[in-house]
Amino acid sequence: MYSVAPFLCDVQMKYVTWLAALLTFAGYASDSTLSVVAVEYPPYVTQSRSDLGSNFVALQAYLRQQNLSDVHIRPLFYPPARAQRAISDEQWCATFYPPWQRKDVRFVPLGNEVVKMGLFRNMTDSPFRWNELTDLSGKSVALLRSSKERFIPAWFKQAGKKIVFVETVEQGLELLLLSRVDYAFGDEHALERLSAEVTGEQTLQFSETLLATQQVGLFIRNDCWLNARLQQNKKAP
Repeated sequence: MYSVAPFLCDVQMKYVTWLAALLTFAGYASDSTLSVVAVEYPPYVTQSRSDLGSNFVALQAYLRQQNLSDVHIRPLFYPPARAQRAISDEQWCATFYPPWQRKDVRFVPLGNEVVKMGLFRNMTDSPFRWNELTDLSGKSVALLRSSKERFIPAWFKQAGKKIVFVETVEQGLELLLLSRVDYAFGDEHALERLSAEVTGEQTLQFSETLLATQQVGLFIRNDCWLNARLQQNKKAP
């Protein structure tokens, strides 16, 4: 006797797969809910504040300026490694977490603020600056694991430094305070995020020489529905 069970199972599996894809695409293609990939990085992006940090505040202001107040922002907070996997997926529209290896995105500035990134060391009487990174050769540095895809780790490897990867800037600073590394990567406001219990009487010094700067903004995929809404508003009288 011929059994239809395998055929029915195959149909059921295809239906479940189609339904899952449809639900996922519905969240991706919605013209009123904007899912934004984010990684904890206070004070710019953080779940510890009711407004989710200054980047989300700037995004809300930008949407209002573009007459898109009806857009609901859905933050998707991930650890750095999970965020990297998330933006490798096809079902997302926007991200504060830089998608360095993707070419199908555009950067939308959300204001004039620029984040300055450099190195921290234990305080000395001399200015903290260099001409070439090789001037600091033979030392160890704590870098964000999320920066592995960027140019910064390559700079340090070429300069002969030992790299210790950490999940957060704060972890790197704590290693520096414990003398586990010679330098720690961070932005100019990183010390404000450390508690007095952690820093104690030690004082850290931010470098006058910068490694990079990043304007505050949002990365949007080229095929994200938000682009069409923005274009419509530009054409509107």
